[in-house]
Amino acid sequence: MKKRIYKRKESGAITLEAVVVLCVLFFAFFSFLQIWNWAIAKNFCHYAAYYASKAMGLGYKINFARRAARVAAIPISGASRGSFQGNEKLAAQEYMSRGDGSGVWYTNWYPQRAKDPEIHLNGHKQNEGFYTRVTLRHAPLLHEAIGKIMSLSENPYPSETVDFYDYGKIYIDE
Repeated sequence: MKKRIYKRKESGAITLEAVVVLCVLFFAFFSFLQIWNWAIAKNFCHYAAYYASKAMGLGYKINFARRAARVAAIPISGASRGSFQGNEKLAAQEYMSRGDGSGVWYTNWYPQRAKDPEIHLNGHKQNEGFYTRVTLRHAPLLHEAIGKIMSLSENPYPSETVDFYDYGKIYIDE
C-alpha cells in the first residue's frame, strides 16, 4: 500500500472550501429566515388593518377599532407585560370589553423608548368607506449592518393598508 504524499498547497484546500460553503449556506438560511419573519409580520399587519377597518365600517369609534387591531396583531405584539393572568383568548376578550383597564398589554402596544417596536394604526373616513393602515414601526427584522450592506438608509417597516366600504350608507337615506 502506497502512502499518499500531500503537496503543501493542497493541505488546507478542502477545509477552506468547506468553511466557505458553510458560510454561504448560513447566510442563505438566515436570509430566508428574515424573509419569513417579514412575511409573517406583513400578514398580521394586513389582518389587523382588516379588523380595524371592519370595526370602523360597522360604526365603532377609533378607540374600539384600535383595540380590534391590537387584538388581531397579538402574535407580533411582543411579550405580555400586563397583569392579566390567563390564556391569550381570555386576554383578548377582556381587552376588547374593558380596554386598557383590563391589565392586558404587550410590549409593542406601548413602546417605552423611541426606537422600540410599535404597532401603529392610522385610519380615517373616506368618501365611500374607511381607510386603515397598520404598521409595525421599528420592527427588529434587519440588523443595521445588513441594512448598510444593502444600502438602506433605514429598515423598512412591514405595513398593510385596507379600504373598507361603509355599510351604514346602505341603510341611511341622505
